Amino acid sequence: LFVGLCPILALQTIHGLEPVSLEAAETKVEQERVKLQETVSKLATLAFDKCISYPGRSLSSSEQNCVANCVGRYFDSGEFILQYFQKKARESADSSGF
Repeated sequence: LFVGLCPILALQTIHGLEPVSLEAAETKVEQERVKLQETVSKLATLAFDKCISYPGRSLSSSEQNCVANCVGRYFDSGEFILQYFQKKARESADSSGF
């Protein structure tokens, strides 16, 4: 059905979204890629500062566990915040009659 359409345009067509130019879609993808890289870099810095006492050739098991816990807490916090704001948005929509 959507053979030959770029994936972004196909998704827009399926979901009834307003078409955007390929350039605008590529810009958005690039912005998201940069944001993801910044997040990963920030997370790596935080975990390194908290968990690594002295850089060496490998991580000790306690350092590995600490890094894993930092990453887990970071993603858990992000998920909690996302769910909180989604709940608030639903409550707001429900109270306004939408």
